[in-house]
Amino acid sequence: MILPELDGLRALAVLLVLVQHFGPRSPWMDAVGPGGLGVALFFVLSGFLLTRILLAHTPAKDEPLWPTLRAFYARRFLRIWPLYFAVLSVTALFDVGPARRALPYNALYLSNVYFFLRRAWDGPISPLWSLAVEEQFYLVWPIVTLALARRSRASFTGFALALACAGPLFRLGFYRLFGASPFALLLPFGYTDQLVWGGVLAAVSDDRRALAALRWLAAWVASPLLLATIVTPGVEPSGWWLVHWSLRATAVALIALCLVDRARHGFSGPIGRVLASRPLTHVGRVSYGIYLLHPYLHFAAFGLCLLPGMGWLRPSFEWLRADGWRWFPIACATAVLAASASFTLFEAPVSRFKDRFRYPVTSRAPTSRPA
Repeated sequence: MILPELDGLRALAVLLVLVQHFGPRSPWMDAVGPGGLGVALFFVLSGFLLTRILLAHTPAKDEPLWPTLRAFYARRFLRIWPLYFAVLSVTALFDVGPARRALPYNALYLSNVYFFLRRAWDGPISPLWSLAVEEQFYLVWPIVTLALARRSRASFTGFALALACAGPLFRLGFYRLFGASPFALLLPFGYTDQLVWGGVLAAVSDDRRALAALRWLAAWVASPLLLATIVTPGVEPSGWWLVHWSLRATAVALIALCLVDRARHGFSGPIGRVLASRPLTHVGRVSYGIYLLHPYLHFAAFGLCLLPGMGWLRPSFEWLRADGWRWFPIACATAVLAASASFTLFEAPVSRFKDRFRYPVTSRAPTSRPA
């Protein structure tokens, strides 16, 4: 079961993305990049939750891996694929933005490669890069996790920690190979360490000494790295810009790790009450739908304006969109309503089929709990 405050963090993550895409523009907004912070929080939280599930159902050495892998992949695909491919199908059918020309990449979860090859974003499909990165990661990560964890938890923890710490090296390597382009980071391993840091937290969450060491590492490494990237901002495409963004991604991941670690135990005071509040936890539960659907809000609004007798709405819509302070609350409310409807009428009924793919009972995992 997911704690309410973890759902609250999901809500915070998707709200940061909405601020990036719908909020008022300013130099501060461009420098901070709240959408990137939200995606990092999503990555760390996803890495923590799904690695925890894998570790809880790791078979013993004399037991096969396939039953656990089958359950994991089936349950994840039932949660992610139906809405994703429904959106791809509808947008391609109506030729929304670049949906048709990018369909082969998006359908194969290669959106990140598509943007890397273009060296540019492409309208409403741009947020799909992070879903591609996640799915590529989760094609391999369960196999690695179960194979190492069945030997010993220490083997998996050591590998995960080494891979997470190597994140900046992968990013700098991509920059050396492909030049000073932020789109190099979208390739596999560009942001993998943010997902892996969540896995490291899952691996040590039941070990007091290891958890204390991880908290110390996160606190004392993240703060100087983040301060360095704030005090000396990089100027594209300078050499420092490469180091700047590489270290920033690590700092943000470690801060997100601290938030996830705290939320799984529960924040105290007003922060805890806000994160566990019903409105925020609801936004967290439907955050996947919000993330997928929100880029198409203005297309839906323009489509509504084209209906017979609805043209009078267009001036009001354009007036709202002209100012981020006006458009942001309307867009957020619309995205939440659309995602809530999608979750209730489509995603939740489909997700019930996950019960057909239960995790096997193993000697290490005597009970089965849902993902």
